[in-house]
Amino acid sequence: MKKLAITVVPLLAALALWLATRQPASPPVPTREAAVVQPTATSVVKPVLPPETVAKAQPVPEQPYFPPTVHDHRLAPLVDRNAKNRLPVKVPTASPDDFPALLSMVADTKDGDTERHEVAQLLFRSKCSDLPATLSKVLDSPEEKPRFRAFAMQYWGELAKEAPPEFKANMLDRMKAALNDKNYEVRCQALQNLCRLKDPAGKETAIKWLMEYKPACVDKDGKPVAPELERGGILNAAIRCCKDLDLKDQVPAIRPFARDSNEIIRIAAIVVLSDWRDKESLPAMQEAAESKSPRLNGCGKMAVAKMAKPEAAEKAKAGDKQGVEPRDKF
Repeated sequence: MKKLAITVVPLLAALALWLATRQPASPPVPTREAAVVQPTATSVVKPVLPPETVAKAQPVPEQPYFPPTVHDHRLAPLVDRNAKNRLPVKVPTASPDDFPALLSMVADTKDGDTERHEVAQLLFRSKCSDLPATLSKVLDSPEEKPRFRAFAMQYWGELAKEAPPEFKANMLDRMKAALNDKNYEVRCQALQNLCRLKDPAGKETAIKWLMEYKPACVDKDGKPVAPELERGGILNAAIRCCKDLDLKDQVPAIRPFARDSNEIIRIAAIVVLSDWRDKESLPAMQEAAESKSPRLNGCGKMAVAKMAKPEAAEKAKAGDKQGVEPRDKF
C-alpha cells in the first residue's frame, strides 16, 4: 500500500496541473487608448488626408485695369497708369466733363503719388467743387500712404484760403484734428496750413513742439519721444513756422537746435537764426561752415555770410558819418 500511495500521489498532482492549464484565459481589459481608436457600430472614422491633398484657398483674381475715359485727348496719358511719358501735363485747366475721371485717379491708391499730385493740382486750378470731398476720402482711407495723405492736407489748406465762411470753419477743424494724425507728415502739413492761415492753434502747436521734441525728451521708459526721422520732420516744421509767424521771442528755444545731432533740425535752426541775425548763434553757424557734410557746410557758410552783411553796412554807414575828404579831381 505504501508503494502504491507513493506512485498515485504524483500522478494525481500532475493531472490537477494539466487540468488547470486547460481553463480558458480571461479576455484582456481594453486600455483607454484602444477604446478610443476602435470604432463602434455608430461611430464614423474620418480619414486623415496627406498635406498635399488639402484644398488651398484660391486667391481672388485681380480685376482688369481700364483707365478712366477723358474727353481731352491731352489728358489720356496722365490718367493711364500704364502709359509712358505721363508728365508734364500741358493743360492749364480741365473741363468739367473730365472732372469725374480725374477725381477717380486722385482716389486711386495704386497709381503713383507724383501723378496723383499733378492731377490734384490740375483740379485745384480748374476750381473743381468736388475736390474737397475726394481729398477727405484720401485722408480717411486706411490704404493710403503717408506721402499722398500729406499732399491731400496741403491742398486742403490751399482750398481753405478761398472757402466760404460756412465751410472754412469745418476745414479748420479738420486741420486741427490732423495735428494728432497717425502720420507725422500729415501733422507737419496741418501745422503749416494753420500757421499760414494765422490760426491761433498753429502758433500754440509750434511752440509746444519745440518743447516736446528736445533731444533730452524721453518717455516714462527712458526712450526717445519719437524716431529721429519723425522728430526731424516735426521740429523742422515747428522752427520754420516760428519764422513765418515772426515769433522772435522763441529764439532762446530755437538756439540749442543749431547744434542738434539731427542735420535736418540743425539746418532749419541755423537758417531761421541767421535770418533773425541772432549773434549768439554765430559760433554754431561757424561750426556748421566747417562741417564735412556738404549740406550742413553750405548752410553754415551762407549763414555766416548773411551775418556779416549787416556789419559791413554798419561800418560803411559809420564811415559816412565821420566824413571822408573828397579826392582832388584832375
